[in-house]
Amino acid sequence: RISSSLIRAADDTTIWAERYETPLADLFDVQSDLAYQITGAMQVALDARERRMVEARPTEDVEAYTAYLRGMSAYQQGASDTANLGQARLELEQAVARDPRFAVAWSWLARTYSSLYRTATERTPHVRQEAYRAAHTAIQLDPALPDGHVGLAQMLFTDGRYEEARRELDI
Repeated sequence: RISSSLIRAADDTTIWAERYETPLADLFDVQSDLAYQITGAMQVALDARERRMVEARPTEDVEAYTAYLRGMSAYQQGASDTANLGQARLELEQAVARDPRFAVAWSWLARTYSSLYRTATERTPHVRQEAYRAAHTAIQLDPALPDGHVGLAQMLFTDGRYEEARRELDI
């Protein structure tokens, strides 16, 4: 069961609300439908590129996607917290193991490895190498994905390669 609503912050008015009762396997269809309903409620037109992004499925494997969401959530809860980083690493490694073509999961895995290395939680040559490998994999799978370039930039910055990191962020 999924409940969503769009509320105008200025006056706390509900502009749009919807409830979905759907199997987890239909998650991507629900996400696309939500995006279209919200943009419609806001009277925003999407161009062709934006429509492709809304309809794109980052993976066909729902288990890989839920592992990715858990990993990303753990990372965002505290990228300098060793427990969160460890959980993020496990979840994201599971996501890419289930779907090796899951570019955005690779990009978040790169960021996680980079944080593990940067915070000295796991400052080993292996983790450093895995950070670069995950970032390059994400970029190879989807060169237009900003997250892949952010993952690579993080590791380049950690290595003191500031100009290269800036160029990745510019991409």
